[in-house]
Amino acid sequence: MAGTKDPGVHLIVDGVVIRAQSAVGGVYAFQVPSGARRVIIASRSVVPRDVFGDALPDPRRLGVPVHRIVLKGRMGPPLEIEPTHPGLTDGFHQNEGTHRWTNGRGALPAQLLAQLVGDSTIEVHIGTIELEYPADSR
Repeated sequence: MAGTKDPGVHLIVDGVVIRAQSAVGGVYAFQVPSGARRVIIASRSVVPRDVFGDALPDPRRLGVPVHRIVLKGRMGPPLEIEPTHPGLTDGFHQNEGTHRWTNGRGALPAQLLAQLVGDSTIEVHIGTIELEYPADSR
């Protein structure tokens, strides 16, 4: 099976796929329409144990390591979400100090989205990834 280092990071906003407007240095920036109710940080994913066996016996499905998420609405200061945020549970693994892995479908907490006014920007900051993903996974 062919593999790729590209995690294929994108958002699913209320069921619609949104591609990054920019992706530089592990920072993916997305334009999100006003009134977004459900936002999922989506990517390719892999179970390291299934691919690497005993060399990397992690049994979790890993998407991307999220270091920070920044929500920027039209009004007010940006809202920075660190890996320690208690609302990062749906589609996220445990906080690992500097980052928190998604399982390939990490949902942003609705109470944070409710604070955005108007069209917004969501930045997803991810770390270096040493995984190889199946090219056909999303």
